[in-house]
Order: sequence, then structure tokens, then C-alpha cells
Amino acid sequence: ALSSLLILGNDDNGNTELKALAAKTGLSHLLSLSGMHLAIISSIVEKPLRRLFGKRFGTCLSFSVLFVFTYLSGWKPSLFRALLFRLLSRILESSHAFVFSEVCLFVLSPNSISDLGAAFSFISLSGILFLSGRIKKSIDYILPFPNRVTSSVAESTSAILFSIPLAFAYYGQYQLWAILSGVIASMMISLFMSLSLASIVFAPLRPVLDLLYFAIRKYLLFLSEIEVQTTIYPYLNFVVAVALFIALTSFLE
Repeated sequence: ALSSLLILGNDDNGNTELKALAAKTGLSHLLSLSGMHLAIISSIVEKPLRRLFGKRFGTCLSFSVLFVFTYLSGWKPSLFRALLFRLLSRILESSHAFVFSEVCLFVLSPNSISDLGAAFSFISLSGILFLSGRIKKSIDYILPFPNRVTSSVAESTSAILFSIPLAFAYYGQYQLWAILSGVIASMMISLFMSLSLASIVFAPLRPVLDLLYFAIRKYLLFLSEIEVQTTIYPYLNFVVAVALFIALTSFLE
């Protein structure tokens, strides 16, 4: 059921418990098809297709796979915007491609303006594009961790900083721990999605999926026990702390 949800956006088989746990832990975006899931598909198919068919034709085939994936998911607004963004970013700067992809989405699918998943996707990507680079640079200045680690933490922090006000307005609560817990959860969901696709042609992987599903569920259950914030003040304090951290590292540089 989780594989079907992550690959096709099909939620007919349930996942009620996981979705409730994800909402409580501030990680609902990981179960809603978005640009992250499109990036996972791209990372799996693009390099092999380029090696087999050459850079240009392989890239076209890779984009075709993403197009079919978006079509099979029922043209979910968050995925459709991500697809437009990937296409436009090949000819425009990232910030320009981001704005144009959102405009195109609203023109082609006006109803998406009221879609909560699309709103979270838009706001989260806004944070990643406009803040994650600055946060990563500040982290690297203080603690030179591996690039993948600092990038994941910076992107998670930026996305959640931007999306918490919407989550608070919609759910009446949020969890600041999602900034860190989201990094691990994102890796687990990405691995689960990749193994789900691989298990289609290699059935012996399915028991591994069962174990990984068990681990994801236990992890979300553990996070759900952490107290959530029901006022905006902890968030505002964190925003100030991040701003001071960036200002201090910029001054020291």
C-alpha cells in the first residue's frame, strides 16, 4: 500500500495510520507526491538511460519517464509543478524556472490554487531555493560535515521554516523536531521508494521492503511521542536563532 502511494499516489489501500503519524510529526510532505519523489525517479533512470542512449536522447527518455509517472499519478498539482520546474530549469535560472512553473500550473490547472499538497510543495521549495544555500554555508563554516549531510540539513531546515506557518494555520500544531527528524525520514522514504521500483522486476527485494516499512512505522511512532508545539512562539524563537546564526557566520567570514 505504501509503495502504491509513493509511486502512483494511489491511496485506496489505506495508509491511514502512517498518514496520521506523518501529520503529527510534521512530515506529511514525505507521503504526498512532490518534487522529491520526481527527483528519486530521475536519479534512478537518468544515468542508465544516458549511458545506453547518449546524453541528449537519454535525457529525453528520462523526461518521458517522469512525464508518464506524473500522468499515472493523475496529474497531482505538486508533481505537475515539479515536472514543469525540471523542464524550465534547463533553459532558465532556478529562481525564474520556479516562478514560471507555478504560473504555468495555475494557468493550466486553476483549481490547484486550493490544493494543500501543492501549497506545501510551493512553500517548501521556496525555502529551499532562497534560504538553504545560506544555511549550508553557515553550517559549513562552523562544522565542516560531509556535503550531503549539510545539504540535507539545510534543505530540511529551509523547507520547514517556510512551511510551519501553513501547517500551524491548517492543523493548529507543528513539530520543530521535524527539521532534524525529516532528514532521516526523507532518506528512509527515498530508499523505500527506490526498492519498491526495483522490486517490480526483482521480487526477492519484497521482504526487505517489509523490514523497511516496519522501521519507518516505528520511527514515526517514536517521533509522535515528542510533544508538539501549539503556539507560534517556539517557531518565532527558532527563526530568530537561525537569523542570528546566519548573521554571526557572515560577520566572521
